[in-house]
Amino acid sequence: MENKTSYPTRFSYAASDVAGQLVFCFISFYLLYFYTDVYGISAGTAGTILLVARLVDAVDAPLWGIIFEKTDSRWGKSRPWFLWLCVPFALFGVLTFLVRTGEIGNT
Repeated sequence: MENKTSYPTRFSYAASDVAGQLVFCFISFYLLYFYTDVYGISAGTAGTILLVARLVDAVDAPLWGIIFEKTDSRWGKSRPWFLWLCVPFALFGVLTFLVRTGEIGNT
């Protein structure tokens, strides 16, 4: 007998990945514009910030994979992390574009 994943389970994993990618794509497309045109920092500085973020991501993504694989809970390997980290993910998504009043455009 073949052990197949059910379609509702596949959909639930796909839905969480699609939601995460929508937020990530929105942030990555808008971030450079926000840094340069709204917040007023130079393009070189904004590019350096994005480069450092990608370099950190290159290191932390495999580490998260190791952490996921070592997780053993009654909910599975990755589900607890999606549950526990959804609020910090949303909070940092909001904080990414939050500025104090009067700071926009001042260089």
